[in-house]
Amino acid sequence: MTVSASPPKAPVAGAPPRLLTWVLIGNVSIGLLAMTACLSAMAGWGAEFGAGRAAVQATYGTFLITFALGQLVMGPISDRAGRRPVLLGGLALFVAASLGLAFAGSIETLILGRAVQGAGACATIVAARALVQDVFEGPERTRVLAFTGIAMGVTGPSGAVAGGYVQAAFGWPATFLLVAALGAVLLAATARAVPPSGRAPGARLSFEGVFSGYARLLRLPEFMAYVLLAAGCTAAFYAFVGGVPTVLVDLGVPARDIGWFLFFCSGAFILGNWLTSRLARSLGDLRLMVLGNVATVAGGLAVLAVALGGNTAALVFVAPVLLMGLGHGLIQPPAIKGATSISAGDAGAGAAFSGAVMQGGGALAGYALGLVPVLDQTSMALTMLVPTLIAAVALLPLLWRRAAAAG
Repeated sequence: MTVSASPPKAPVAGAPPRLLTWVLIGNVSIGLLAMTACLSAMAGWGAEFGAGRAAVQATYGTFLITFALGQLVMGPISDRAGRRPVLLGGLALFVAASLGLAFAGSIETLILGRAVQGAGACATIVAARALVQDVFEGPERTRVLAFTGIAMGVTGPSGAVAGGYVQAAFGWPATFLLVAALGAVLLAATARAVPPSGRAPGARLSFEGVFSGYARLLRLPEFMAYVLLAAGCTAAFYAFVGGVPTVLVDLGVPARDIGWFLFFCSGAFILGNWLTSRLARSLGDLRLMVLGNVATVAGGLAVLAVALGGNTAALVFVAPVLLMGLGHGLIQPPAIKGATSISAGDAGAGAAFSGAVMQGGGALAGYALGLVPVLDQTSMALTMLVPTLIAAVALLPLLWRRAAAAG
């Protein structure tokens, strides 16, 4: 029996708003921390466990798979069972998996543990994004999502750097112990800050009931517009991350310095999110997304022009990417807000579907890079530009809707 879910609004009267905001930011970011903190450790797992390159890569791939696909399950469940149990259950699973990984004695255990860790992390990010929709309204909702974007921009590179130092000083198990400790602190803070949320009267966790939200959402053209806007940004960024090491080395950049270029581009994304947090009230979501699309398309075309012009300077190639990163920071918070708020009662499903498509788009962009005969500036620029243009086209239904409402 299908019961239409109603939004599980959280009664936030007893929760300190600042603590709640930080808890939501932490829940959105903890999965990205786990994703990147062990990247340095992976280099030694093959020799330590007698494993091949494919098996070592599987420790990363299984995390990504459960992290992306698990959102499709946990999002709708949070719509029907409430955000708090999904957050607490996801964090408990995440902490347990991280502890198990610290004591893993084989590559098979690492692969399994990373899959479970990704499953726990997916519950936290999707329920936290949906809870933003429940608790905050209007421009404040966009601002909080911008804060989560800033946190994710910082967490990815910082997690990789911190994980490398911890691994070098104490060994790779310490990296997972640190992640587990941070997860435990976040679990305690979440239990304190997030109050029980209302469950839809008569809601049942049946297969049909849980996934009925997707049917409602996919009938809304505006929903897919928001999803494609966010996914286009993610795919362009993944194409950059996947291709830039090869391109920069070809341009004479030492391998040890490549990380700095990634930091600069993450900084542009962080700046875009910060501007969104400042301008959300005065400009509104649609204007922010228009400005973001102008920046990303201009940056993408500039990257292609530089590549076709026979550029030989790394900074010249990367400079327009900073403009794209700035645009991504203007687009993603209002796009995610739109995807989670367009259908009352389906915020979790909206967060889940948009999150899965964002991850899937990023994976597709990375796969596309592997198919090009020669990975150079031009092929990388085109791989970044295509999802950028898709996002720009996705904005059109929202502009038409605004024009129709005004006319």
